[in-house]
Amino acid sequence: MTERPATQERRVVQLPAALANQIAAGEVVTRPASVVKELVENAVDAAARTVQVEIESAGVKLVRVIDDGHGMSEQDATLALERYATSKIRCVQDLSAITTLGFRGEALPSIAAVSRFCLKTRRPKDDAGTEITVDGDGERRIAPCGCAPGTTVEVADLFHNIPARRKFLRALATESAQVGEVVRAAALANPGVQIGLRRDGRAVRSWLRMDRRAERVADVLKDYELAPCTGERGPISLQAYLSRPERARSGARGLHLFVNDRAVQDRALARAVASAYGETLDRGRFPVGAVFISIPPELVDVNVHPEKAVVRFAHARAVTDAVYSVLSRQLAAALDLPTSTTRTRARWGDKPRANEAPEPWQWSGSGQTAADRAATDGTAMAVCDARPSPDPGHDLSQDPPLDASQHLTEPADQAAASGPLRLVAVLQDRDLLAEHAGGIVVVARRPARAAALLTGMRRSLTRGKLPSQRLLFPLVVQVQLQLAELVQRADEALDLLGFDLRCSGPRSITTHAIPQALATGPAEQLIAAALAALGSADGALDAPQRDSLIATLARMTAAAETNAMSASEAGELLATVALPQAGSTDRSPLGSVIVSTIDYRELARREQI
Repeated sequence: MTERPATQERRVVQLPAALANQIAAGEVVTRPASVVKELVENAVDAAARTVQVEIESAGVKLVRVIDDGHGMSEQDATLALERYATSKIRCVQDLSAITTLGFRGEALPSIAAVSRFCLKTRRPKDDAGTEITVDGDGERRIAPCGCAPGTTVEVADLFHNIPARRKFLRALATESAQVGEVVRAAALANPGVQIGLRRDGRAVRSWLRMDRRAERVADVLKDYELAPCTGERGPISLQAYLSRPERARSGARGLHLFVNDRAVQDRALARAVASAYGETLDRGRFPVGAVFISIPPELVDVNVHPEKAVVRFAHARAVTDAVYSVLSRQLAAALDLPTSTTRTRARWGDKPRANEAPEPWQWSGSGQTAADRAATDGTAMAVCDARPSPDPGHDLSQDPPLDASQHLTEPADQAAASGPLRLVAVLQDRDLLAEHAGGIVVVARRPARAAALLTGMRRSLTRGKLPSQRLLFPLVVQVQLQLAELVQRADEALDLLGFDLRCSGPRSITTHAIPQALATGPAEQLIAAALAALGSADGALDAPQRDSLIATLARMTAAAETNAMSASEAGELLATVALPQAGSTDRSPLGSVIVSTIDYRELARREQI
């Protein structure tokens, strides 16, 4: 039996500062968006009135943040690049009453450790500013410089000295979209600050200073009609601006949550907001909007994670109960929603109460409650068949059977009459032959169907968005790489059109819902057309582009409908047709002929011998 060699003795050593900074940077700096978040928060803490964010190559090549805050002296600027150096707190007791966005003293040294870093700063009272450059946590170069009051931070070649980290960054479109979300959240939280974003030299977003939070929210989320809700319960005050239930989206990406003006990610809070809508929202769907919670700082712990996006409440159930209580009453009144039922409260975790008056504020136990557990459970996706559901009050036995043998000809006394037109026959699945008091009408089936779909979708868009039809089995579609990257960037535009698309691989998209009006269309072709239109418009469609797209989708859906029509279906289609003047033709918005009419008097003239 051989004896194992003695293990070499290991000594405990202190890591070099450069290595320690790179290790710590792994928690603070994960992508360009986290750099932007830290620098914008520093600017807000410095009482800046204007913050300009500029990025190149989604922030990988360059992030520049310029503010007009109070600036720093040379001594403070030099010390700010040391780990755990901060102007926000002084002692342990300060951790229980944090009122600033930053406080850990980790952001600047972490960013400097993984980039080519340059800081320029000047206080208004100083004659000259200070410039500090660092190349990947190497030697620092400090020199006086001329600059405007405030601070400018440039972060170039992010992760140039950690190629493994850079390799795992997502596509540039995805990283750019993440930066946009960070800037948008900062704009929502700070209405008194003018915030702008430039991407590759082009201005893409700019929000002027506003006196009121409601004005800033309306400006940032201007594509949505938002209901304002305000209230207080105990030590919590709440301001929320939330969309109508039909504008809800799968997942909580469109719901912005803020605690003491800090953007946070909290599943329990998001579930409380969704539950306030009662049974009008399916499980797994969340409204679009912004919710601002103000709570005494001693009742919330923001020192949970280096990125400061997660907070812990001293009494989590009391906070979620307060959010639910305030929003459920105000949303019911503002949006004309049905009042909360026993079933809704049971799903949320509330006990039903005999009256709806707010209870006196009580901090309930600190353990995890049924509501907390429900909020952290995996969210089930509500699904249904891709076919439209029948009206619950409709007697299906009264509908004629969908028998293909009927579609060639149908006696007039059995045909469905609709408005001024009476169906005579369906000709070869292509045209409808009808008559009215003045003559004979030939209706082209597919152009008429496309026009009807387009009219209905236009009407839905004027009310907000296209209703979605959930799919029983999600559909996986293979697309080009650039189109897969587009899905995350164009999430809002797709939701407005009724699509629920999610990236499931580098070149694959999983479809969970399509527009209800297009449920009978070729799903893969519809998705490809929508993504192609969004790609050519850089992910955002204006009104004419959106109208052109839905016209194309309507035409594709109508062209794919080759099944035989029953009398009732033909009658419903005739009800959408407007008669032109006798002897003329009516063209659809897509340019195809819908209706041709022949006046009885014209027929009589032709029959004269």
